[in-house]
Amino acid sequence: MVNDEITVLIVDDEQGIRDIFGLNFEIEGFNIVKASGGMEALEIVKNQHIDFVLSDVQMPAGDGFTLLKEIRKLKLNLPMVLLVTGFAEVTRSEVIAEGGLDLFSKPPDIDEIINIIKQSVTGQKLAA
Repeated sequence: MVNDEITVLIVDDEQGIRDIFGLNFEIEGFNIVKASGGMEALEIVKNQHIDFVLSDVQMPAGDGFTLLKEIRKLKLNLPMVLLVTGFAEVTRSEVIAEGGLDLFSKPPDIDEIINIIKQSVTGQKLAA
């Protein structure tokens, strides 16, 4: 699978965050789908092909940890990373135990996120 076949769902209630990640991921060649909350993202996951989910944890229209759990209930083997600003009611170990790949503080290293996307979807690593 090449990068232009990878579709990443970016879930964040802040438009600016969605746009920053979207721009960086598009430069990398990924297809981008955006959602402003977990409930909207869950409908997208149910109705579109998504290869990877990057989601904020705390959002008014459905939080990212609940989204992770709902995706797992659908039996989708969909790699997912959660992002948190400051304090979150969820820990990294809880995210991993629920099937997420990792929990990062905002702002994360975008190259590290790109590497995780490539590794989880294609097995390919970024050059150091």
